Amino acid sequence: MTAIKVETCAPGLCFSGRMEEVRGGEPIFFRGDLAQNAYRVIQGQVRLFAPTDYGGKFLPQVLKPPSLFGVNSTRFGGFYRLSAEAVTECRLLVISAQDLKLQMAGDPEFAIEILKSVAAKTRSAEIRKAAILRKKHQPLGQTLNSLI
Repeated sequence: MTAIKVETCAPGLCFSGRMEEVRGGEPIFFRGDLAQNAYRVIQGQVRLFAPTDYGGKFLPQVLKPPSLFGVNSTRFGGFYRLSAEAVTECRLLVISAQDLKLQMAGDPEFAIEILKSVAAKTRSAEIRKAAILRKKHQPLGQTLNSLI
């Protein structure tokens, strides 16, 4: 890990934090860990997922640059709701909870963009969950229809 303080910008959003390099297959954080940082993918790919009881990965989502993740858990305190791992070798900007809160408090435009991003991700996750549940229960519905 490189502990150099850096700043990265995308349209409407500038973040400061420290750069971290993660090898492919390495965990970034686990579901249930205390949410102390948000992350921005600078290079590589990151997989977010909900681990299953039997070792699988439910609702996997692969993120590419310049995606943000861990923002919701970090901003509102608490624990990560998903696990994250590097799919490929990654460079990540690590944004501490304190820095994220200060940036949001000091820049209303920044806060609006972050909240838009969180809302879009939440909606996307809900759509994916609904599609998976429909697919999973489709055979049951077909069986019930055949009995009628």
